[in-house]
Amino acid sequence: MRKLRLPNAERAEQLLPRVLAATIVAFTLGSSSFLPLLYLGRLFRWPLFLVLAFLAFRWVAARAPRPRLPLLLTVFAGALVFLALVSFGWTVRPILTFGRSVSLGILFATAAALSIGSVGRPGVAHRLLQAMLAAAVVVSALGLLLLAGDRSAAVQPASQSYPARYRGVGENPNTVPLLLAVVLPIALWLLAGARTRRARLLLAGVVLVFVGSIAAAGARGALAGALVGSVIVALTAPRGWARRTTAVGLAVAIAAGTVGLMAIPQAEKASGGKHGSAAGRDAERVLPLDAEIGRGPLDRPRPPVHRSLLGSSGRGQAWRGAVNQAVDRPLLGYGFGTEASVFTDRFYYFYSATPENTFLGAFLQLGALGLALFAALVLSVLSLAVRALRAPPPGERELIAVTTAIFTGAIVMAVAQTYLLAVGNLATAPVWICGFLAAAASARSRPSAVVQREQR
Repeated sequence: MRKLRLPNAERAEQLLPRVLAATIVAFTLGSSSFLPLLYLGRLFRWPLFLVLAFLAFRWVAARAPRPRLPLLLTVFAGALVFLALVSFGWTVRPILTFGRSVSLGILFATAAALSIGSVGRPGVAHRLLQAMLAAAVVVSALGLLLLAGDRSAAVQPASQSYPARYRGVGENPNTVPLLLAVVLPIALWLLAGARTRRARLLLAGVVLVFVGSIAAAGARGALAGALVGSVIVALTAPRGWARRTTAVGLAVAIAAGTVGLMAIPQAEKASGGKHGSAAGRDAERVLPLDAEIGRGPLDRPRPPVHRSLLGSSGRGQAWRGAVNQAVDRPLLGYGFGTEASVFTDRFYYFYSATPENTFLGAFLQLGALGLALFAALVLSVLSLAVRALRAPPPGERELIAVTTAIFTGAIVMAVAQTYLLAVGNLATAPVWICGFLAAAASARSRPSAVVQREQR
């Protein structure tokens, strides 16, 4: 029998980008609405995630001496994971809480290992970002293939609340756009630095597919995040203020055009689904429990459900309801990972299993203490990234800028989506890896003794 040989540090470094890309694709398929892809993703996503973590630890373990992460980042990330783990003691779903706490800890440890290993080695970080972009390209291609082969699977049909929306291989129209918005700054960064006409045309096509997919999905949160990330990349590009201003104007124009495309399709006028017509003597059809708040008096006709690009889609009501639930357990919440289990959607203008806000999700799961730790972790990443941008290491300004842009855009999306604390989400791992890469750059923004010894 042949003895199993573990990869050495050099081999682990070579495998990391490939496994990262495969992991992102597997997480995407694991939340697909197309059953064959769903089963495939669920089969491979967690094994690939563990392999990614192992390779990251194997790679960084061989580095000596090893740089250290900024103390703020380590403290807040560790405290958040610790609180998530100990919430096992009061959670409403113990097994779910334990599993999600462990996965979050592994993700943070993996992101830390990748960022530590990338100190002074920008080429490795470049390859990780390219792997994220490659994964998004694969996901987009699969969505287009599904659209060509089975339109009913790739397009969510129109309802009384929403027009028909493109979802590709995602569970719903908001799923895949999260990933596309996260990696769009990478595509723009590579497009700006492309040296050949073929590379420029290829990357321009990728950008158009990403933007078109977001528009066809009607994903407003993803559009906002993509716009913020793109503007940051444009403003930090070392090409003079005239070109920066032009790039920002182009990004805003593309976003405005995307908004116009989103406004074209219309919702179905026929009643049905959550807001179906009242018929017979069935009380659930007259006033469904999941739509009783905001419906108005029963002796009046149902109010029409109109969605607008600048409207909240009922999120305002849902957020107030989530806060009212959270204050029942204000300090420690209901337990990590239990957001979908405890949140109750009883709002006429809202339709989701979660309040669609990562910060409110943290409040529900871990109370005020968890929300404070999560906010502190986000602020520490942003402050460290800004510090690194002010005094970047030689040749790493663009890398720090694009990872900062990705994390900032992700935080914007977190206001309208619940995903940054759910490791199984397709965009969560790329966001935290980029955040840790940007924050770790602050440790090398001024030459340290470690870096100086390595350069000798």
